[in-house]
Amino acid sequence: MGWLLVAALALVLLAALCAAGETALLRVSRAGAKELGRSPGEGGGPLQAVLTEISQYLSVLVLVRVVGEIAATVLVTAVLVQRIAPDYRAYLIAAGIMIVVCYIIAAIVPRSIGRHRAVRVATAAAAILRPVVRLLGPLSIEDGGPARLVVPYYPDKCANVKALARIVISREPRKDTRPSTQAQHEQLHAKS
Repeated sequence: MGWLLVAALALVLLAALCAAGETALLRVSRAGAKELGRSPGEGGGPLQAVLTEISQYLSVLVLVRVVGEIAATVLVTAVLVQRIAPDYRAYLIAAGIMIVVCYIIAAIVPRSIGRHRAVRVATAAAAILRPVVRLLGPLSIEDGGPARLVVPYYPDKCANVKALARIVISREPRKDTRPSTQAQHEQLHAKS
């Protein structure tokens, strides 16, 4: 059971790092990142790239932070249910402990660090976040994001849907409105 508490602590620390990075990225402006890029010996490049698409990076930071806090809470609850009893007392104690721990360790302290050392924390966060966002973040518009309904293994790319005006649910198949000739395909794709 001790390893569950160690894992919970690691998850809370991960949430704290995400909170510090989130605060630091919000404090550092694009102009400040450009100034960093001009200074010798300081890396403004990754930070500039992150700040141009800040919403994607903040979304991933919030996702990882919340997952870390929730997973840590689940692990602490499992330990307390095993040690105390599987009744309401274990759940109340776990909730009380995790509210205090997450508030102090994953919110107050890291946000203070992110505010006071914004450039250093934001630069470190940017270097770590770029590959993570490629893995967890939303697709770019060029890659079909932010949302696309893909019909797998269908040879006609026009079967993939980028936007919907309405959804009709029926028992019988509806009329196929995709272009049927090469000229119609070219005309449709010339508009976009």
